[in-house]
Amino acid sequence: MGTATQELPTVDELFAWRSEEMPRIRYLLGLRRYWMRELYPRLRQQYERAVGGGGDAPTSKEEARPVVDGLPGLRSFLWLDAYIQHRLWEETGRAADARLETAGRVLEPRPDDLGSLDLDPALDLPTYYTRHDIHHQPGGIWQDDRGAIVYALGARVIHVGRNDAFQLHDAFAEEIPLSSPERVLDMGCGFGKTTFSLKKRFPDAEVVGVDLSGPCLRLARRMATERGLEIAWKQAPAERTPEPDASVDVVVMSMLLHEQPLPDVRQTMREAHRVLRPGGVLLALEPWKTGDVFRDVLGEYHSELTGEPYIKRFRSADVVGMFEEAGFDRASVEEWAMPGAPKASELGMDQWASAWGLLTAWKE
Repeated sequence: MGTATQELPTVDELFAWRSEEMPRIRYLLGLRRYWMRELYPRLRQQYERAVGGGGDAPTSKEEARPVVDGLPGLRSFLWLDAYIQHRLWEETGRAADARLETAGRVLEPRPDDLGSLDLDPALDLPTYYTRHDIHHQPGGIWQDDRGAIVYALGARVIHVGRNDAFQLHDAFAEEIPLSSPERVLDMGCGFGKTTFSLKKRFPDAEVVGVDLSGPCLRLARRMATERGLEIAWKQAPAERTPEPDASVDVVVMSMLLHEQPLPDVRQTMREAHRVLRPGGVLLALEPWKTGDVFRDVLGEYHSELTGEPYIKRFRSADVVGMFEEAGFDRASVEEWAMPGAPKASELGMDQWASAWGLLTAWKE
């Protein structure tokens, strides 16, 4: 039994791209580069010619949208965007199927697993989560191990190798303005990208990851064990965590809120306020507005095509006001980028940009 376990690959080894897969992955990445570096600048030029250089240029998304809709290159731009998303799941699904038998054995619980794993097979998943295949991933990430594996492989493609070690999440964790919290809660932790970063930054803290997907949590625990990280993984909604009142010092949400309808966003904020101790802080990292109406209109179309049904209303909401309604004493939103990387607002107008927003709220 011990010998069989030793022969199993690590998750990182299992997820490494195989030589026969690389041509298709490179083709997919090439399409994405062409979409960003060729089609987008052409579309921008068409937009600038359409609006002219006068004072009547659109100043809001509502004013810009009809102009964008009339651009001759829009159909090709959106078609390729949707095609890339479809091919992403096609390729990662093929790769997951080639690994599935081995993955089932890799993810089996072992006596030396670190931390804890509390799954709830009777959990009633919210309809906003099961009604849509988020990001158009067929079958979602919650039904079986295959869904979690496809999701994790898809993340490797999207970040083009730049986040294999979760550098973005490490940078996000460094933004936490407390030096030695005792308990840290990662709401909507997925397979643990940000949770790992939190435990690395605060090795002496108790770190808890909560998510709706049991398969993602199984994957997260295996990856945490391989990284020597002791983390408590719990299956529960962010809107209704198992944590007691005033029991954590930091709540973190990484790309969670825009995946929820606004009523659930408000409840998640209230829940974060409930579990925080006085003096505690919430940090959330979310896709945000670029401030350029042309890019923001295209960003909304991109979100629709890539299966994010709730993000448009979230971006348009008064997020600071929602935090205050949830009971927080201070809240702010600012544009964010990894250290050394330009913010979306600092890029040239002809460059495709995905902006990040850093949301901070304090319970005093």
